Amino acid sequence: MLAASRFLLEKLYGAMMMRGLFKSLRLMVCVDEVHKLCNEPKITELAKEARKYGLGLILSFCERVQQVGKL
Repeated sequence: MLAASRFLLEKLYGAMMMRGLFKSLRLMVCVDEVHKLCNEPKITELAKEARKYGLGLILSFCERVQQVGKL
């Protein structure tokens, strides 16, 4: 399941970059168990850059709040 999540988010990141900047929200994505992806460079970059490309992220995890610092 982790590989599928990684694959999907990487494809989403690539499509987002190809379409370019966008001022309004085009898509919302919910990622559960995101703490498992915190060490993935493309995923952390997606989390940092998503909003300026019209992508909203809902990130959920069951770990302590300190995990947010990794993103």
